[in-house]
Amino acid sequence: MEAKNRLLFLFKRFMASIGGGGGHFVLFLDDLQFADADSLGLLESMVTDHDTGGSSILIVGTYRDNEVDDDHPLAQMIERIKSPERKQTCIALSDLEPEDVNALVADVLQQPKEMVTSLSDVVKEKTLGNPFHIISFLGALEREELLTFNFGTFNWTWDVEKVNKKYVTANVSDLMEQKLQALPLEARMVLQVASCLGCEFGWNTLQLASDAFPPAFNELALEKYKTPSLCLEGVLSRSVEEGVLRRVDFTTYCFVHDQIQAAAFNLVVEEDRQLLQAKIGKSIVDQASPEELDGVLLLAVDLCNSDPSLFASSPKDEGHFAQLNLRAGKQAVQNSAFSYAAVYFMSGIGALDNLPFEDNRQLHVDLYGLASQAHYCKGDTDKMNECLDAVLSLGSLTVEESFPLNMTRCKSLYVRHQYDEALALGQKMLKDIGYKPFPKKALMPFVIKEFMKTKLLLKKYDGKFLDLPLMTDKNRLRALKVFKALCILTFQHGDPIMPVVVWRWLRWSLKYGLSDIGCVAFATHGIILVSMGDLKGGFEIAKITEQLLERLKPMDQMSYALMCTDNFVKAWTVPVQKLIAPCVKNCEIGLKAGDNEAAMWHVFYAGCFSWIAGNKNLIYMEDLLGQYCETIQFYQQDAIYNCLVPHRQMVLNLLGYADDPLTLTGIAMDEGQFLKEATACGHQTAVNVVHSQRLELAYYFGRYNLASEILDDIKPWETVAPAYVGIYRAALFQGLTCYALADIETHRRRKWIKRGTAFMSQIQKWVKAGNVNTLHMLHLLRAEQARLQGKAAVAEKEYGEAIATSSRNGFIHDRALAHERFMQYHLKKSDDTYWARHHYDKAMQALTDWGATALADRLKIASEGRL
Repeated sequence: MEAKNRLLFLFKRFMASIGGGGGHFVLFLDDLQFADADSLGLLESMVTDHDTGGSSILIVGTYRDNEVDDDHPLAQMIERIKSPERKQTCIALSDLEPEDVNALVADVLQQPKEMVTSLSDVVKEKTLGNPFHIISFLGALEREELLTFNFGTFNWTWDVEKVNKKYVTANVSDLMEQKLQALPLEARMVLQVASCLGCEFGWNTLQLASDAFPPAFNELALEKYKTPSLCLEGVLSRSVEEGVLRRVDFTTYCFVHDQIQAAAFNLVVEEDRQLLQAKIGKSIVDQASPEELDGVLLLAVDLCNSDPSLFASSPKDEGHFAQLNLRAGKQAVQNSAFSYAAVYFMSGIGALDNLPFEDNRQLHVDLYGLASQAHYCKGDTDKMNECLDAVLSLGSLTVEESFPLNMTRCKSLYVRHQYDEALALGQKMLKDIGYKPFPKKALMPFVIKEFMKTKLLLKKYDGKFLDLPLMTDKNRLRALKVFKALCILTFQHGDPIMPVVVWRWLRWSLKYGLSDIGCVAFATHGIILVSMGDLKGGFEIAKITEQLLERLKPMDQMSYALMCTDNFVKAWTVPVQKLIAPCVKNCEIGLKAGDNEAAMWHVFYAGCFSWIAGNKNLIYMEDLLGQYCETIQFYQQDAIYNCLVPHRQMVLNLLGYADDPLTLTGIAMDEGQFLKEATACGHQTAVNVVHSQRLELAYYFGRYNLASEILDDIKPWETVAPAYVGIYRAALFQGLTCYALADIETHRRRKWIKRGTAFMSQIQKWVKAGNVNTLHMLHLLRAEQARLQGKAAVAEKEYGEAIATSSRNGFIHDRALAHERFMQYHLKKSDDTYWARHHYDKAMQALTDWGATALADRLKIASEGRL
C-alpha cells in the first residue's frame, strides 16, 4: 500500500509541476475502455485533485461507448468526477453521414465528390460510416482488384455490382480476417502467436515464444527461408508491407489497430486459444535468461495462467507454476498494481493443492500472506480474511511466519471499526512473541505506578537520549509495532490503557535501544504530558523527538511522529496560525513514505487550525475544507474524514447555506445519520466534535436552552482524545454557555456560575502554562463572570482585553463575539446606547470580514429597536 501511495503522490506532484509553470498542457488518453482499475484511479485522482495543475491542464480521453455500459468501471468513474467545479464536456462521435463518407472517399481517391457517389453509397452501406471500417474496406477492394487505378485516365475505377456481390458484411473483423487469410501460412502462424503477446511486441520476445509455433512452421521456414530466424524476419517485413504491423523501432513491432490484433487471434481455433497462450508463456519462461525473464515476467505469467493444466503434470511443474506467480505478484506489488498482484498470488495458491505444506512451507506462507496483504490494499477484506484463515489453518506457524499475517488482520479490524477484536488480537500477538499483554482495565494506582517508572527512567537518561544504542532484537522490534498499533487503537477510542501502552513502549526504547518506530513513543509521551497539563514537559519531549528524528531519519515514521509533536504538543504553546504551513509539509512527508493515515491527519489539522485561527473569510474556508475533505476521502481515511466534515458543515451553516442553522445537516453531512453511524462504530472523537460544533452554533444563535442539553452530550475530552487542539475552543463555549444559563435559570444561578468558572479555571491553567491561543478566551470568560457578579469595572476591563488580544492575534471570529458580548453588557447596564451601538458596529464589521452571513443577519434582527 505504501508503494502505491508513493506512486500516486509522485505522479500528482509531477502533474502539478507541469501544470503550474504558467503554460498549458494537454493530456490525450486513447482507448480508455481498456484501462484497468488502478489506471482509472490514477486518472480520477488527477482530475479531482485541486493541486495537479487546475485550469492549466486539459485532459482528453476517448473510448468506445458500445463497449462501456453503466456498470463498466470507466462509466462509474466518469459519474464520480462530475462536479459543477470541473468543466466536463462529452462529445459523442457518431458514424459518418452519407455526404461525409462521400467526402472521405473522394479525398482518398483524389477525385471529385460527384464522380465517387456510386462507390461511396456502397461504402456507407457496408461500413455504416465507421471511419476505420471505411479505410479497411477500401483497402480490401484494392487488394481484390475491385478498385483499380487506370493509368490511361489517371482515375480510380470500380464495378459497383461486383462490390455488392463480393462483400456482404459490415463486420470489420471479417474484413481483417480476410486480409490475414491472404497472407502465407507461415505468416499467419507467426501473427497468431504475436497477437497473444499484446498490441506491441519485441523481436526477442517473439523468438522466445518460438516453441509455441506449430510443427509445420519449422518445415515451411526451412523450405522457404532456410532458417526459422530468417523466416521470422521475412514474415514481419511482409506484414509491415501489407499494413498489418508497424515497426516501432529496430526491434519492436505493433499491430496497426487492435481490431487487426483481434482478427489475428481469431485465426486460432476457439477451443485451442487458452492452451496456445499457456504454451507461449511456458516457451518464454523456458527459453529466457534470468535477465530476459525479468523484463517479460508479467506477460509470461499472464499467458501461463490462461491454462494452468499445462503445468499440472507433476508436483515439480506445479511448484514451478506457483513460484512464477509468487514472483510476478511481488513485481506487481512493487509497481503498486495490487489488483493484479492479488490475481497472481491467488493463481499461485491454486497450484498448492498437491504440494504438501511441510515440504513447501515458505511457498504456502508467502503466497497466502502476500495475497492477504494485496486484498487488504485493494479494500477486499473478505478475501483477505479467507487467505489469512487458510494459511493459519495449515499447521503450526512460527512467530516470524504468523506475525505479518496478524498485523495485516489487526489493521483490517481497525479500519472496519472492530475495536474489541483488534485490541484482543494485538494483545494475543504480544503473548505469542513472548511478552506480557496489557491489563484489560487500567486502575489508577497501576497507571500512576507506570507513569512514575517512566518518569524516573527518563530522568536517568536525561541528556543522553541521542547516545542510546540502536535496538537489534527482532522480537522486541516486532513488539514495538504492536505497541504502536495498540496506541492508535486505544487513543482513537479513549481507552484509559493508552498511556500505559505508550510508557512501556517508551521504556523499552530507553532500556533496549532506539529504533525508527521508537521515535513515535517519545512523541506520543509528549501528548500525554500535555493532556496532564504539563505543557512545558510536553514541549521538551517534542524537542527530543525532533532530535531523534534528525539522527535516525525514519522516513516511514517521520510523518506520524511530527503529527504528535506539531499537531498535539506544539499546538498548546505555539500560535495556531504558525502551524498550518507545517501541516502541509508534513502531509507531503507522509505521502512520500506511503503513510496515508498520518498524512491525512495532517490535512485534518491544517483544516482544524485554520478554523480555530478564525482569520480567513468563511467562503475561502468552505472551499478549503471541501478540498481537504475530498483529499481525505480519496485516501479512504473515513475516521479522519468524520472528524473534519462537521467543521465544513458548520462553516456552511454560518454562511447561511443550511435550512436549520442549529443543525449540522446540509451539503456536507446529515447530523442524525452521522451520529448514528459514529456511535455504532464507537468513534467517540467524531461524536464529540459534532456535539462541540452544535454547542457553538446554539450559543452563537442565542439558543441557550438547547445549548444546555448539548452540554451533557459532550464527553470529557481528556478521556476521548487527550491533547486534541479543539479542546480549548470547546472549553470556551462550554464556559460561555454556563454563564448564559446563569442569567436565564436564576434558581440554578450559583450552580451554573460554578460550572462556568470550572471551565474558565481550566483555560487559566493553559494560559499560565504558556498557551497563547487561549489568552483572549480567558479574558472573555472573566468578563462574563464579573458581569454576573456585578463587578462592572472588572467586566469592562476584561471585555476590552478580550477584544484587544483577539484582534492582536488575528482571531476575527472571537473578536466579533467579544464585541457582541460587550454590546449586550451595555444594553443591560443602562439606557445609554452609545457604547452598545459602537460595539454593535464593530461586531457587524468583524462578522462581515469573517463572512458569517447568518450570524450577521441574526445580530441585525435581534438588535432592531434596541439601539
